[in-house]
Amino acid sequence: MATVMNDCAFQLDSKVSKAFNLLLVKDKRQRILWPATLHLSQDYFDSLQNHAVPLDERALASLANSAMALDVYAWFAQRLHRIPRRQPQFVA
Repeated sequence: MATVMNDCAFQLDSKVSKAFNLLLVKDKRQRILWPATLHLSQDYFDSLQNHAVPLDERALASLANSAMALDVYAWFAQRLHRIPRRQPQFVA
């Protein structure tokens, strides 16, 4: 259950995955990275939809070779998306 109050998100009993199916047969040239299917819990899916942040695909492509750069970009994008206009914010 996700609740947003006073610009603060509260998540209780947050289960990300309801179930997944892992295939053990693999292509010899490739290792298995993710399950074949993943069923998200309804609460988690709703939370993702309610708090989605737009990311520029060109920026993602240009940062694709750096996990840290992708993390920083995604963090700044979500942070800046939630700052009210004309209200400066300090980021430590």
